[in-house]
Amino acid sequence: MAGELPTLNKVAFDTSGEDIASLYLNIFGYDESNSLFTKVVRKLAYSRRKTSTEDIVRIVSDEDRVNLNARMRITQIIDEVKDAQSD
Repeated sequence: MAGELPTLNKVAFDTSGEDIASLYLNIFGYDESNSLFTKVVRKLAYSRRKTSTEDIVRIVSDEDRVNLNARMRITQIIDEVKDAQSD
């Protein structure tokens, strides 16, 4: 495997402006909604009455820092949980 270069090809569909999660699902079969990260954050969001992105960042990160994508996903999950609880 050493010295081998990965094969790169164009995808067979238009990707202009596509959400990165959709691209990962279509190209790699990776479903972000079933990831361990998403499951943990969702469980934390459901288990706490009042929670914020910063609360969850403190729990999932040793240094209270996560990258922008993770922070956006945490916020999205919290919003989904709040919407589900308000119905």
